[in-house]
Amino acid sequence: KLFQQSLAHIAMANVGAHVISNAGGPDCIFERLGGQSPLEKFVDGFYDLMATDKDTKKFFENRNLKNLKKRTVDYLGGLWGGPAYRGPDLFLAHTGLGVTVRIFEVMMKCAEKQLKLMKVKSGLSKEILDDLRSMKEPLCDPTGRLAKERHAKNLAMGDPFDDAANRAAYAAKQQEEQERRKKIAEFRKKKQEEREAKERAEKAKKEKTAQSTQDSKMPKKTSNKEAKIGGKEAEDEKKLKKPKAPEEAVEAPAEEASQSVPSVVEELIDSEYN
Repeated sequence: KLFQQSLAHIAMANVGAHVISNAGGPDCIFERLGGQSPLEKFVDGFYDLMATDKDTKKFFENRNLKNLKKRTVDYLGGLWGGPAYRGPDLFLAHTGLGVTVRIFEVMMKCAEKQLKLMKVKSGLSKEILDDLRSMKEPLCDPTGRLAKERHAKNLAMGDPFDDAANRAAYAAKQQEEQERRKKIAEFRKKKQEEREAKERAEKAKKEKTAQSTQDSKMPKKTSNKEAKIGGKEAEDEKKLKKPKAPEEAVEAPAEEASQSVPSVVEELIDSEYN
């Protein structure tokens, strides 16, 4: 389907776009020749002469002479002020036909002979022959200049009569579509990787927060050094609260003895005086 659309587009661009339409009027060649019928008679006549000429009759053996006549009438009519012509240009229409310079010279000879048979005035005959003579390059392309230009155009747009160009155009469109799909796939893959990386980061953050909360609720572990210091302080505190050693018990009777001496003295004095 894509190939058919491409071919239709190329054909419309190359063939349908070529239009020849010259202003008519009493002074145009079309009217001075006598209109459509004399034009058809002129074209039919010189083609018939060419088809029987010893140098060109072989060229016309496998040609659709009726179609050639019709297309030539259409072209010359648009060129000389008759109905507009729409179709391929002269070079494109004759590409591949193999019109040589010798065949063109025979055509000019037969056209001149047909004009004489129709008794066309010399002035008008000269104008007609001059126009036909100017068509030598597009019909024969003796230098190959037009073929090179056409080839360049085919590479740029494609030629509706050139299968190789059409295949190349189709292949180019396929390649373009594949590259477009590849870019879309790469873009989607990148976005998926970014989403997954973001999810992993958020998950790791949540796990870290949960671990921090759990650690804050658990008793704080002390180091060996802190444990030793804490143990020593507890031991010192325990010693302070412990009852005094026997030394304290020995001192107690001495204190009591010291306190009982005055009372004995007082009793002796009282007894002496009494």
